[in-house]
Amino acid sequence: MPVIKRNFIPGVFQDPATKEIELVFQPKVTIFIKIGDILYPFKIDAYVDSGAVRNLFPADPLKYFNIKLNNGRKRIHYGIGDKEVISYTHNVQILIDKFRINTEIDFSIKH
Repeated sequence: MPVIKRNFIPGVFQDPATKEIELVFQPKVTIFIKIGDILYPFKIDAYVDSGAVRNLFPADPLKYFNIKLNNGRKRIHYGIGDKEVISYTHNVQILIDKFRINTEIDFSIKH
């Protein structure tokens, strides 16, 4: 299996409890997505979450494709503190450099 190497991207984080601001290095990879034969023309800086079992994205790209969010299969995610996030699964192709990955993305308006 090919290995894709990227440097962690620095980002600013504010602790919600203490309000302290710190610099954190976030594991992100730049991707593009394709549904059918249509390529979403905007790059997406996606977080790499080694503990995730699903791909969770905002619903914005579906507007470009003129696809209704709830046309996908409904799925419920549980985040930190067991917060419920409703999403809808759509088949996509993720493009990273020269690699093409056929997969599913769970799109949500509350991610």
